[in-house]
Amino acid sequence: MARPSLKNKSSIAAAVETAERPSLRERNKAEKAHLIKAAARQLFTQKGYEATTMREVAALADVGFGTISAYATDKAGLLAMLFVEDLEHLPPLFRDVRDDATVLDQLVDAFMRLYEFWARSPELSRIVLPQMEFYNSNPFTEEIRQRRQQLQADLGDWLGRCQERKRVLPKVDTRQAAATLFAVYTSALREWIVQQPLKLSQGRERLTYLLAIPMSAIAK
Repeated sequence: MARPSLKNKSSIAAAVETAERPSLRERNKAEKAHLIKAAARQLFTQKGYEATTMREVAALADVGFGTISAYATDKAGLLAMLFVEDLEHLPPLFRDVRDDATVLDQLVDAFMRLYEFWARSPELSRIVLPQMEFYNSNPFTEEIRQRRQQLQADLGDWLGRCQERKRVLPKVDTRQAAATLFAVYTSALREWIVQQPLKLSQGRERLTYLLAIPMSAIAK
């Protein structure tokens, strides 16, 4: 069988590069999404979520109201859209955990990375967090929920690795344990995020206390 010539290889490479390159329409769509998110973030931060309207976001982004509605059907969706983007850059929770720490302290360290994430924009976090529980028609909120499910799965995997190292009791169902521990974190986070002033040290102290109860039945 004849081998492809250098010319044919170049043609194939060019075709692959063209196929992988975003189309003009895709680039325009991404640029508009960037402008909309930047405008929403600026207005939500400066004016506040409640005082901002979708039309103001569209005007600042220099896009039509119909265009912004194609990305987010309402203001709640626009807010969730911002957090989806931020969550994409969140590092793995259980990367670089302290090997010399107890399993409880390692778990608290991991969850505190999430506390720090939500503390970046506490006013907006106080609005978007309840939406994940009660607002179901928003695709961006659904993406945040899926991200939470992945974090819970990562927690289960980490507990499994701890179990292999004999730091978690062998009888423990790590998936069920992960669901319980994540529920404790979620409850503690909602309790903490509404406090003013918001202090990470207080959040850590309370979270440690709450997690210590189920962890006493899980870890050695």
